[in-house]
Amino acid sequence: MSIKNLVKKLIGESNMGRLDLLFRDPAMQDSYGGPFNGQKYRRRILFDLLYHFPINTIVETGTYYGSTTALFAATALPVYTVESSSRYFSSSKLRFLFNRNKVHLYKGDSRWFLRN
Repeated sequence: MSIKNLVKKLIGESNMGRLDLLFRDPAMQDSYGGPFNGQKYRRRILFDLLYHFPINTIVETGTYYGSTTALFAATALPVYTVESSSRYFSSSKLRFLFNRNKVHLYKGDSRWFLRN
């Protein structure tokens, strides 16, 4: 067993997620290029939808580290998001600790989340 795997086993996935957020290189904060994986056209679509339709809530499945979630939260609309990975859930929970009235983060399967 490698040292990396031993550390993971000892401290657990949730704590690994918290450490990710606390000690990660700031340049990695928005992994995969930022919100919508860095695809600016998708951001444009989001803001066009918000402008043209009376949207009052945003629902996201797959929070990962919360890059797109942060963009959604900047719209001032309530955001409901779900993450199945304990590691990414813990990291995002810590990231949005002071946005709990705006970002509602759930741990679980997307199918269960959407049904409920």
